[in-house]
Amino acid sequence: MKTTLILPKDSPLFYVGAEGLVLQTKNQKLFALNTFSTYLWSCLEINPSIEQAVNDAVQQLGLSKALASEYARLAIEQWHDVGLLEPQSGVPEQRTSYQAFTEVSGINPLELAPSVPSMTVRLLDHTVSIFVDDDTALSAIRSVIGHLEVSIGQAPQPDGRTSAIDVCHGSDSCIVYRNSVPIARFKNPDSIAPTVKSVMLQEAIDHFDYMFYFHAGVLSNGNALVMLPGAQGAGKSTLTSGLVAAGLTYYSDEVALVNRNDGLVRPFPIAVCSKASAWPVLAGLFPDFDTLPSFPRLDGKVVRYRPPEVDLLDPAYDRALPVKYLVFPTYSPDATTGLIPLSKVTALQQLMTQCLAMKRALTAEMTAWLVEWIEGIDCYELPNASLTEAVTAVTTLARE
Repeated sequence: MKTTLILPKDSPLFYVGAEGLVLQTKNQKLFALNTFSTYLWSCLEINPSIEQAVNDAVQQLGLSKALASEYARLAIEQWHDVGLLEPQSGVPEQRTSYQAFTEVSGINPLELAPSVPSMTVRLLDHTVSIFVDDDTALSAIRSVIGHLEVSIGQAPQPDGRTSAIDVCHGSDSCIVYRNSVPIARFKNPDSIAPTVKSVMLQEAIDHFDYMFYFHAGVLSNGNALVMLPGAQGAGKSTLTSGLVAAGLTYYSDEVALVNRNDGLVRPFPIAVCSKASAWPVLAGLFPDFDTLPSFPRLDGKVVRYRPPEVDLLDPAYDRALPVKYLVFPTYSPDATTGLIPLSKVTALQQLMTQCLAMKRALTAEMTAWLVEWIEGIDCYELPNASLTEAVTAVTTLARE
């Protein structure tokens, strides 16, 4: 093992209880360190001598010299393996703006749009005007986002601006424009509604001043929020639906925008999206579920959307609340269902894998804020094989 190790610049250490996080500023990555690795890193920040750090560990942590040396070797080896000690690159792009859903090369921007929208929707603080040249397509779109429909007079835009989504049918294909920019072209008109829903979601997010955008279900117990981060296939949406049926208040199926000033999260009440594998379970929870239309998305998955009941003009619906519980669900038919406590640093590292965007680059100041934010949150894993048991575990937790 080397005798010295000079830690990379711009990689500060943050303490999370007895563990730690290291921020790679340029790569915009957070690395979790266990208790010994945190101590070792803190020593090397002061003095690059590995031997001195080992001696300090012997004195301060009560380890033998042989064990402390082996722990140090393993820690440094892991830092190399995960890229923590490698040169840093530039800051990655974090915005969601103007994502192209399909290949749209060769399509010109929309030059002349209709003056009167087919429908107007509002999400968070943003209004989106939707122009559709086909009644069947408009009906399908309304089945997915119609619960967010308003008139401009009912919900004026604070800065006087609105976004526009145009749906234009041609002889052999349909084109969707976002603010006159083409973003999708496809032949199956049944894909229109999911595409419009996704564009509307992006417009609302891009016009909101959040700090972190997490891919998570969000529910309220009336005073605080349960956040369910998870990748596709983790069972997040099914669990969210089960918790709504059990009496928790729906905030979102997949979007949690953490406010950069107070750490609160507002409702983002898009329709709950479910894949075919979950339909039999959801039909048992919601009697009208089997009457909902199904749609093929551009990713090839067939889904149904169940809109929540919301009143956009009721101030109570839009109540921002703090996150009190962070639960990471993972469905597996062989799992034993139950909540397993997570350390704050492990939970934060897992949460950041579900961070889809940040409005600003992750700085030392923001990381310190994030550490303070998660200190007030109870964190758990939830392996589960039974929706009923998973719902019981989360509702019992949320009602403590």
